[in-house]
Amino acid sequence: MTKKTKLLYILLISVISFNKPFNNQAQKIDNYSNLFTEKDSLYQIEISNTKNKFHKVNNTVSDSFVIVFNSVLKTFDLEKNKDLFIAQILVESKACQFYPDGHKNAGKVLTGSSGEKGICQILPGAAFNIMKLISYEDKKKMILLGATDFSNIKTIEQTKIWLSNTNNNIILYGFIMRYFMNYYNNNVKKSVVAYNTGQPGLKQYLDTGATVEKHHYYKALSLMKSKL
Repeated sequence: MTKKTKLLYILLISVISFNKPFNNQAQKIDNYSNLFTEKDSLYQIEISNTKNKFHKVNNTVSDSFVIVFNSVLKTFDLEKNKDLFIAQILVESKACQFYPDGHKNAGKVLTGSSGEKGICQILPGAAFNIMKLISYEDKKKMILLGATDFSNIKTIEQTKIWLSNTNNNIILYGFIMRYFMNYYNNNVKKSVVAYNTGQPGLKQYLDTGATVEKHHYYKALSLMKSKL
């Protein structure tokens, strides 16, 4: 919280309680000031802790990305498994939206072998279909998080362009993970593997009698998480 915002809160408290004895009011203002300072400090610590985990693999990850990432997890109720989702982003792209300097495609959007795009390696075709499932309320949440409006996207090519924006990519990732978490009754292991295989792929895998913990993708995420 900025000093200006803090002072406005303190002023508001003073106005509301102007008829209280001065000494009591001064103490109350001091208490509120300390509270806001503490919350601001905890917020900064959360950003720092998250960024440090990303920096285990990619030390170019910025505060601004971390703020969006944390907000996405909070908005879609994914915070409980934060470290696993950090590991997932690192496994998918090393937390890179674009090819790094020195690469022959430096500056271009990171693209997987099947056409996956960006930091969360989202398939444009899948994203195009997923967008049709997004409710008006969820769309509002996504735009408030910083996503650009996707109401007029009509083609997969337009979806590729939309996914080239880092915020769009991570925000849609949050929606997708919440969708899977709802589908699998908050089973995070199945949810992250379904992100990699799709729901039919996960069903086919589990129908063989294998367990989700043994899936190569989940093992890769677990290994990455252990390094954070």
